[in-house]
Amino acid sequence: MPSVFFTGGAEQLVSWRCTPAQDLISSHDGELRLWSTHGAYQLESAVVASGARYVKDDLSFWNKGDEAQVESENGRLDCQKDMTRQALTREDRPGVMFHGRGNEPGWVVNLAHDAPVLTLLLDYGNRELTLPYRVVAMDNQQGRVVLESGRADQPFRLSLEARACFDSMSGAPYPVRVTLDIDEQRYQGCGQGIAP
Repeated sequence: MPSVFFTGGAEQLVSWRCTPAQDLISSHDGELRLWSTHGAYQLESAVVASGARYVKDDLSFWNKGDEAQVESENGRLDCQKDMTRQALTREDRPGVMFHGRGNEPGWVVNLAHDAPVLTLLLDYGNRELTLPYRVVAMDNQQGRVVLESGRADQPFRLSLEARACFDSMSGAPYPVRVTLDIDEQRYQGCGQGIAP
């Protein structure tokens, strides 16, 4: 799994509402991980007179309290802290290296940490499938993974992409957008890698 699917040891994910209109997610554990609609970035700590500042190439993130500014060659965003969510841990999800979920209808996917097997809960948990998978595409640099079924009798395609994602009901922040295609239906939601 690409490292940008994980919080980097941070205990929390923070969502930021920014103007011009864009929403960001960050986690902090020595370095700053930042997710936007365009991708995922890892920034290093930099010297600043007040607050905290992180940089990588032309991208900088500065925050103090509930306010932040993000600058890049594309311009500047002024941001306000919106929501904080505890990052998922192996204690929360034993044996799971990736957890994804979505709404309407409610569904869940968990990837086992010790074998290429996933468990799907579909239709609000009324249908459970445990299936082998194979990796058909992986781009660590861009933070993308595509998995397909290892069984011909139950095809599926699971696409994971490191992008800012917000739960459609609660607004809770996640670092990965999840798309599941199974039984001629498409499910969309959010997820997070879970470090050992």
